[in-house]
Amino acid sequence: MGGFIAVKLKMPSIIGYILVGVLISILFPIFIPDRTISSELISRFAELGIALLLFAAGIEFSVNNIKKLKNLLIIGSLSQTAIVVLIMYLLISVLGFKSFEALFISIIAASSSTAFVLKMLEQREEISTKSSTIMIGWLIMQDILMIALFLTLEMFAPTTTHEVNILEPIIKSILLIVITFAFGRIVIPGIFAQIARTRSQEVLLVSVVAISIGFALLAELFGVSYTLGAFLTGLALSETFLRHEIFTEIKPLRDLFSMIFFVSIGSLVQISSVINNLPLIIIISIMILFVKASVVFLINIAFNIHPKIALKVGLGISQIGEFAFLCISIGSTRNWISNDMYSTVLFATIITMTLTPFLYGSSTTIYKFLEKNTKKGFPNLYRRIFKVRDVKDSINEFQNHIIVCGYGKVGRYVAKALSIAKDNYLIVEIDSNLAEKANEEGHDILFGDATNFDILKESGIANARAIIITLPDSHLDKVRELVLKIKEVNGFIEIVLRSGKDVEDMGEIANIVEPEFEAAIRIINNLEGLISHNKYSLIRKIRNYRNKELTELIRQS
Repeated sequence: MGGFIAVKLKMPSIIGYILVGVLISILFPIFIPDRTISSELISRFAELGIALLLFAAGIEFSVNNIKKLKNLLIIGSLSQTAIVVLIMYLLISVLGFKSFEALFISIIAASSSTAFVLKMLEQREEISTKSSTIMIGWLIMQDILMIALFLTLEMFAPTTTHEVNILEPIIKSILLIVITFAFGRIVIPGIFAQIARTRSQEVLLVSVVAISIGFALLAELFGVSYTLGAFLTGLALSETFLRHEIFTEIKPLRDLFSMIFFVSIGSLVQISSVINNLPLIIIISIMILFVKASVVFLINIAFNIHPKIALKVGLGISQIGEFAFLCISIGSTRNWISNDMYSTVLFATIITMTLTPFLYGSSTTIYKFLEKNTKKGFPNLYRRIFKVRDVKDSINEFQNHIIVCGYGKVGRYVAKALSIAKDNYLIVEIDSNLAEKANEEGHDILFGDATNFDILKESGIANARAIIITLPDSHLDKVRELVLKIKEVNGFIEIVLRSGKDVEDMGEIANIVEPEFEAAIRIINNLEGLISHNKYSLIRKIRNYRNKELTELIRQS
């Protein structure tokens, strides 16, 4: 019901699950006062859900993506962790917390939730974007760093009497990575190939679950996070021919058990402690969200990531992670922290997780706000952060050219066609990897956000004869505004817009290319010999039929 209500309100279902967990923690003692929620049972189901979630994420992820961004992911995540811990320690100390309490909160604040972010990205269908690639790689690096951070907490804990060995878990982590990849690349693909030959979906599903949970348990035996073990196993299998079949089989189980994980987060809340410390919890939550998002944003900018992508990464991983649950559980058992501290950290985690999808979903609005106000108040800073960086210096010389917005799956072939035709054209691309690829393939490229009108001015929109917009439908609202501005600056420009959604209101000023409709035309074209009607005549009639539909829709709007 929580998931259903959240989706109906156009919120991520994760928020519904978490808030129902909170509701359970409030109502359960009222209606069943003689019983308690079996947190041990719930936590076991939750751990299974996280393991399956991370295993599936590893299969969808690509080792090549990590290789391309290794400097950003390694240096960036290390820098972010150190800077966030330092800043949060100083801020929490100002609020009157003791030294160890301030360190405890600041270390927890440095971590983000891999499981939460993956679920959020999947629901938004952004699992393979540039920003999501950075986020997932960053989060995995954080999972590795959490070992060292927990040992740091243990060293400074008030009740610690034994010497803490930092080197041992690091060696175990490296050994786990080697074993996982050796089995994942050499042994497991052969086993799955044999299982696939049986054509038994049941055996394949059981085997997938056994492998993911088995390596998660192996990680725990090594004293490393079980989530890391599950992710590494999926990552090792990501290049095998069975990866799509494995992912399809495990997805329903993963969704079910990961839902239990998010409900379990909310069910741990002690509402009386939260009410007593609510103002403090809200202040800490806001501080964590702001500090983490700002630090991650600036580090990505330093690595030449476009500010729009950098902001999405910062907002996406601004929440506190599930590492907090481990820390408060152990901290409470070993008397490191009080009950009030336990509830404060737990509810701050829930608040930051609840707000993250809204912040991430508003990244474009926040970006425009920052860009506009930085340009107005700090022009030098605007030029340094937001201004486009050219790959070629000759862009201002472009006249009567064609602008291609985006070098993705569609834009790439459009650019190739223009190159073969020896036409004068320019590509605008925000993804630095795609921009570099386009540059290497000999195209003139402008690195920047094609939905930013200032960038289009730089591309010579006033002198262009055509603009081809191949951006995803997620940018559609921005594109509507953009098309109107383009026509104001250049009334004679030809606008070609790729869109899978209804854009009838732009039909009079842009040529709309509909992927689904063009797919239908291709299917009709392939029916030659199977239908009695002449295919060329039939295609012409279908196109006329669609044009009449669009004309009628434009007239009505």
